Amino acid sequence: MRRTVKRYSPQINQGKWQQLCQIARLFRDEKNYHLRYYNQDQSYSGDKDDTQLRDDLVAQKYKPDTKLQARQWKMTVKTAHDTVERNWCALAVALKPMIAQHKKVWSVAEMHYAYWLVYSDKRLSELISGNAPVSEDFEVTYTEQKRVRNYLRRVVRRKRGKRCVAKTSRSFELDANMYSVFESVGVDGNKKQSIGIMSLIPRKRIVIPLTGHTTIAGNIKIVLDFHRQCVEVHVGFAMETPKVDSTLPTIALDAGVSEVFTDEKGHAYEPTFGKTLTKVSKQLNRTGKARNKSYKLKDKSSQHKTHRIAKFNLGKKKLRDRRRKAKIRIEQQISQAIHQVIKKHKPAIIVTERLDIRGKAKSKGMSRLVNYWMRGSLKERLDFLALAEGFCHKQVNPAYTSQMCPTCLFVHKGNRVGDIFKCLNCGHTDHADRVAAINLLARYYDPDITIYTPKSLVWSILQNRFIASLEKLVRPPEMMDELTVSGRTDIYANVVSERNAVTQTLH
Repeated sequence: MRRTVKRYSPQINQGKWQQLCQIARLFRDEKNYHLRYYNQDQSYSGDKDDTQLRDDLVAQKYKPDTKLQARQWKMTVKTAHDTVERNWCALAVALKPMIAQHKKVWSVAEMHYAYWLVYSDKRLSELISGNAPVSEDFEVTYTEQKRVRNYLRRVVRRKRGKRCVAKTSRSFELDANMYSVFESVGVDGNKKQSIGIMSLIPRKRIVIPLTGHTTIAGNIKIVLDFHRQCVEVHVGFAMETPKVDSTLPTIALDAGVSEVFTDEKGHAYEPTFGKTLTKVSKQLNRTGKARNKSYKLKDKSSQHKTHRIAKFNLGKKKLRDRRRKAKIRIEQQISQAIHQVIKKHKPAIIVTERLDIRGKAKSKGMSRLVNYWMRGSLKERLDFLALAEGFCHKQVNPAYTSQMCPTCLFVHKGNRVGDIFKCLNCGHTDHADRVAAINLLARYYDPDITIYTPKSLVWSILQNRFIASLEKLVRPPEMMDELTVSGRTDIYANVVSERNAVTQTLH
């Protein structure tokens, strides 16, 4: 895994800023030119990597219309290839849980063949281009191959969406030979760094001062901040995976709306998180409604009044700044909560629900709160700190974890009302987030429910377990091995009737 360190510059003068904007714009246009090549499935699957297209263009003495220097347009070839590669890899990640759902329908060879196809981005693109890659390491019949290939092609057509296009011109990438780092000593005696970036003119570089002092090496990314008219230098570093101490505890965390986390012992982390989310949600909701009224008034007003409304009521500078500050505040509280968990427990494994999925909210207000939660940022932060602090982050299937009683295994949506959990079968009462954390921890050790198990199948498994628990209560231990088939059937019928009676009372 790689860590990205951001370096910032002070505000840049107008001359240098225009040069940087021009480079970013030409970089985008040149990248789109090469994206058109890699977006063709046969072209992408046929090339081993970006060096093949680059060498072909060099042999043809390619001269770009954008007038970029040689190293600059060669870098656009690499970024275009990397963009399409990430797109295919993301598609493969989306396909894996869909393949897992066919475990009871497909044969072992078909499952193996399907996973083999999506394991490589080149292999998957070759399949979609019309070819039929086959492995020599295992055997699979033609009928099995055809069934898997047809299914994957149908799913990819539905999931793939539009081809990759670079729309914004706010960043460009540089290799180690396209920039140089200068160090100097300031008046206060502290070391200061500056970076010289390759410009559009040969043997002339744009010198940009930077704040702070870190190592800058390898390929970097220059991101333009139009709001403050400065640049961000993104530097990537490889991180070594530390050894996990197996003697440390395994804990489960339930992500909530009132607080960032609640563990299985009931400890809440950053309990003021709900107030922050509510404040941000209400403020941006009021701003959105006011802007909508201004838009309607603008359409019905005279030309002079329309100009004044657009200038004084519909500006985007303050709105972007407000959203940026809200995002920073939320991310700060998320990071603080994770550090509190690490400091308190020093865990070997942290178990959470799948943080890249989102269910349907009960109301518009709750939907806005969940929208500002930024669970993607939470997952990235947890994965990064897992490498930095030496623990493992594991995700489990969250289906019905907040509705299942950890005592009697009874599952019903009526068990939870807000933050209060009260089992309608056995009466067990606790905080809903703590119950969810307890069930998440148990789900981590559950061999029958994987992270990709469909929700309907999870429901069936949990119902069967609840019936089995009732059956154990009805059946005496000494009769476990002496029951006849009819006896088992009668007891099972009584258990089912009892379960149905309980369910009817709930409704």
